[in-house]
Amino acid sequence: MGGGLAVIWGLLCCVVTMSWATAPDVVTSRTYDERGEFTAITLVSADTLSGTYLTGIGLQSLYQGYVVKIDSVGAPQWTRQWGNTNYMFDCLWDQDGGKLIGYTSENSTLDYKVILYNAAGSLQDSWDFGANTRADRGYSAARYDSARLLIVGSVTPGDSSASDGNLVHLDPAGAIEWSRTYHSSAVLRRVERVDDQIWLYGTADSVAGRHRDFWMARTDTLGVLLAAHRFGGTRGDELYDAQRMNADLTILVGATHPANDTAQTDIWILATNDSGDSLWSRRFGGTENDAALCVQSVADRDTGFIVGGYWSEQLLGTHNAFLLKIDQDFDSIWAIVPVDTSVATEFRDVEVDEDYHYHAAGLSSSGIPHGFYVQTGVDPAAPVQHDPEPFSLITPASGGLILTDTIRFRWEAATDPDPGDQIAYALLLDTDTLFDNPTNPAPIGPIFPSTYLLTRTDDIFDRYWRVVAQDQHGNLRTCSDRHWHVRKIRPDSTQRFNLLDPPNGGAIPNPFAEFAWERALDPDSADEQVLYNLFFQVGDSISLIDTIYSTRVTVDFTDHSFIHQSDTVSWWVVADSDYPMMQRASNQTWTFINWNTSSPVRPDLPLAFALEPAYPNPFNASVTLRYTIAQAGAVRLDVFDVTGRLVTTLVNEQATPGAHNVQWQAGNASSGLYFARLVQGGNVAAQKLLLLK
Repeated sequence: MGGGLAVIWGLLCCVVTMSWATAPDVVTSRTYDERGEFTAITLVSADTLSGTYLTGIGLQSLYQGYVVKIDSVGAPQWTRQWGNTNYMFDCLWDQDGGKLIGYTSENSTLDYKVILYNAAGSLQDSWDFGANTRADRGYSAARYDSARLLIVGSVTPGDSSASDGNLVHLDPAGAIEWSRTYHSSAVLRRVERVDDQIWLYGTADSVAGRHRDFWMARTDTLGVLLAAHRFGGTRGDELYDAQRMNADLTILVGATHPANDTAQTDIWILATNDSGDSLWSRRFGGTENDAALCVQSVADRDTGFIVGGYWSEQLLGTHNAFLLKIDQDFDSIWAIVPVDTSVATEFRDVEVDEDYHYHAAGLSSSGIPHGFYVQTGVDPAAPVQHDPEPFSLITPASGGLILTDTIRFRWEAATDPDPGDQIAYALLLDTDTLFDNPTNPAPIGPIFPSTYLLTRTDDIFDRYWRVVAQDQHGNLRTCSDRHWHVRKIRPDSTQRFNLLDPPNGGAIPNPFAEFAWERALDPDSADEQVLYNLFFQVGDSISLIDTIYSTRVTVDFTDHSFIHQSDTVSWWVVADSDYPMMQRASNQTWTFINWNTSSPVRPDLPLAFALEPAYPNPFNASVTLRYTIAQAGAVRLDVFDVTGRLVTTLVNEQATPGAHNVQWQAGNASSGLYFARLVQGGNVAAQKLLLLK
């Protein structure tokens, strides 16, 4: 399996098949050079401090507080790591900097740790606090008010292996004002103050003490427990994150053990309210370990939630990060999964910005963990104006050849995710793929159906084309194919033409005579090829001279089978086009009176340096080139492509005066325009060759 991003995966097929909306595109996916893992994302929009801060645990040298500030495309602007025994799991942002929340083992036991840094990445301060006789671990923080902090985690008494949930209240200088321990809980992962209450979320030992349950509690502003609720059954459960939307809905996410399996974990998502009622819950997973590690409500706080975590590839057990969007009733909206079984990935935190882009961070590991970050495009379901959805071109197929004057352009109808929006289209045509030629006509539009008929009477119409969809608000979407190529060719090769010589009804004084007629080609095209057939008739007898390349030929009647001296002979010409296959006779049928005196010796016909029209042209696989030279000497006949590159040399020899034929077998050449060039001394002749496959 490759390293791309997919919207399908075996583990969550039961969820994804319920999806009804399009997932946003992943616009950034980046793994960072430093060893470490991200546990939190902080989006800062202040004018002078704006940016995205990825924080977590650095592993360059033991364990450090780890911060990477990135730009809008995920490129690091600076990276910082502090300490050697710091484990950081959350970050809060103040007016001028951030606070990393976690714990340290720098002292004889584990203590809470807060690292303060500014927007430039400079270390400002560091707070350590805890009891020497127990292990204190910090996992998350929230603002108590504009100056004070609440930190939650766990404490482990020195005489016990069991831990209790712990809530600490800090003053602006980092000193503990009060601390509360909740023996009914084992660890607290999330805290939030809502008006005059504090909400706590974590994991607790079940009442029977044999399993762990999701745990949610409500306290007053001093941390005094008012109510607590457990969620779970006979399985062991672990809560990793929670998101409260309002009094009627809170989402708890984590992992649970399937029945009778204490090793494997499944994803567990549960909805409750402030009263602790279980509204709904969903457990799903495969045969390996899976877990939901983070949850975030969407920016408008009424559409649903984004859940992140990991699922494990069957048999391989490799973790694969995922993002899942659900609504308030657990109807799946979409899922995004980076699938690459050669690299383990997890999403530890997810955030949504004011423009409805999702940001997810965690780790990527092929043996050594590194920070991993993904950013999406705008959520198509977000209540903002969106570009029309992607759409593709249909006909004419790229590279196709049209033989009629009217070309029907068709493309898929683009849909707009914004209710009530109307889409119009513009058809763009250009001679190259840049679509910036100022001499070309303006875009054709607005076009409201997804089709357009274009009539061109040119013999050759060669263009690149694309379509742009636009709604009434100016939101644009260019077709997914970017551009296609169309060529229309309708060579009017058998245009009406007249006979020229010898004059109608005249006599020819010699047994040889030159016959001439007008060219049957449309004069605005040099790429067409027509051959001519010269007919003679005496009574019921007809003779033919075929495959004449030019509009002039000399005929010798000395030993003709049925044309005799003094015969009155009818003659006409038929123009024969191979592409398209058409025939047209000359406008007239003329007569001449054949010679009636003793035939003089036929003089040598004058020869000239010339490259006769190639036949057929356009051609499919082979083409015949005919040339004449007046003097003996070195002759070279080459074929070049449109860039001037030599494709082949057909003739390079000493040649005698006269007419010569040579054939180019172009089976290995690609379709396109070529040039044949004949050179003898200072004489040069050239013509175009059009290869169509």
